[in-house]
Amino acid sequence: MKFSTYVIISILICINISCKSTIHSNQEKVKKPYTLSDIKQKAYVLHSIDSNKDSFCDFILVDGVPHDISNIDSVLSRYNQKSIEYIQFIKNTFSHKPCENITVIRTEKQSEKEKKKELLEIKNLLNNKVSNIAVRPRICNSCPLITINDKPIYDPHEQKKIINEIDINTIQSIYYLPRALRKDLWGSLGVNGIVQIKLNKLIVKLPQRH
Repeated sequence: MKFSTYVIISILICINISCKSTIHSNQEKVKKPYTLSDIKQKAYVLHSIDSNKDSFCDFILVDGVPHDISNIDSVLSRYNQKSIEYIQFIKNTFSHKPCENITVIRTEKQSEKEKKKELLEIKNLLNNKVSNIAVRPRICNSCPLITINDKPIYDPHEQKKIINEIDINTIQSIYYLPRALRKDLWGSLGVNGIVQIKLNKLIVKLPQRH
């Protein structure tokens, strides 16, 4: 009887330890942040982008803010994998840097209230700074760089038209960073900051840069 009791107790202890170990392991998986190695693996598996052959930019955009790739593990350690909304790899068409692929990371989903606030601010800015009369050269020296689905819109009149016609319900995320961007990354394009818009569905035809 004593032996049986001992065996049962031993089994229960083992099960308890095993359960705790499993829970701890699952918690570690949830809390585990992405690393640069994870990002490069994702780029290769999902998009066949080989970091040994393809040129990655030496910065990564996290919520629109550029971070040096050498320090990205420290930046991403603030977020667990479940809090990352998406990771994208886009062709470099607007950065001043001579590289092929830009990594774009978004963290937690933006609220509807935040979207409306950002969109209204951008609308007011463009409506105040860009004339209704399209005269050449079509430039705005005090307007931010605007990208939609990671494609830059250079013409300020096109920017104004698109921003005023966008349906808020199609916007996945919209971020306005009014501060000047690093000149070594963006050149003169980022002197007035950047507006980054991600649409659930592309509802406008984006003009090509001439």
